[in-house]
Amino acid sequence: MPDINQVYSGDRLKADDLKKPDGTYAKVQGVVERVDVVELPAGRDGDSSAMTKKLEVHLVGKDKSLIVNKTNAQNIAMSAGPVTENWTGITLGISVHMTPLGPGLKVEVIALRPAAGTLAGQVQAEPVSAVGIDEVLPVGEPGYDESDIPF
Repeated sequence: MPDINQVYSGDRLKADDLKKPDGTYAKVQGVVERVDVVELPAGRDGDSSAMTKKLEVHLVGKDKSLIVNKTNAQNIAMSAGPVTENWTGITLGISVHMTPLGPGLKVEVIALRPAAGTLAGQVQAEPVSAVGIDEVLPVGEPGYDESDIPF
């Protein structure tokens, strides 16, 4: 029987891509290579008549890119500023969180946060927790292993 996560694997990172064999999720890091603006269907039903612009982050040496929602974009901008060209070279912590989708429903989402000490020539904003980030993870923190990135 096919696994839906294999059928719908795609070329963009999703929460299931970070799932480890034991069912937990890997916390990984990636370095921003570039940021593009892409147009995607606005509705969940894939109706291509209504389009919306989103940011797509490409990571150095990785096959899959990330579509960045407004919350994640604001988290990155807290440290790197709102101009996406300045995001190149930033190390992002990438993890999975559960977020409410409706009454009694939750969905797995990708959460991004700049890793501490990764912004060459820039001063990191304080406090990052103001936008819902519990902590800024330092580069090389236990649990972030480059070899664990499955994409």
